[in-house]
Amino acid sequence: MKPIGKISFTVRDLELDFKKISSNIKNEPTKVIKKGQQLKASRIAKFDIWRIEKEYYTISNIPEVLEKLLNELNESQDFIYWLKNEYEYVGITCYVVTEFGQIGISIPSSLIQMLNFLDMGIEFDIISYGGVED
Repeated sequence: MKPIGKISFTVRDLELDFKKISSNIKNEPTKVIKKGQQLKASRIAKFDIWRIEKEYYTISNIPEVLEKLLNELNESQDFIYWLKNEYEYVGITCYVVTEFGQIGISIPSSLIQMLNFLDMGIEFDIISYGGVED
């Protein structure tokens, strides 16, 4: 089965200390992008980016994958607080690609509490191709 989206923990700024982030977050990054790096034929990275990505396979799978990511990040709570004070952007984004014009995503209160423990919100980046679900 092909993943339909991902949930990302991202640290972004003009200049990151990649080694410090990697050694203090108890997880290897899925993606590291350096400012000035060629991304696509016509795009160049404007920032350094350090990211952990977790894929999911159904919309109903989002809470489970988010919980796994949050459990991993909880081990580095103090460092995440430091990151938030040091760098321009530190956040969690759920990327959703769907064929449907209307979807529903439910995040249980236990996960909201885990986000609150890390002093983080969650952003949803939804690309919908506008079909209709029967």
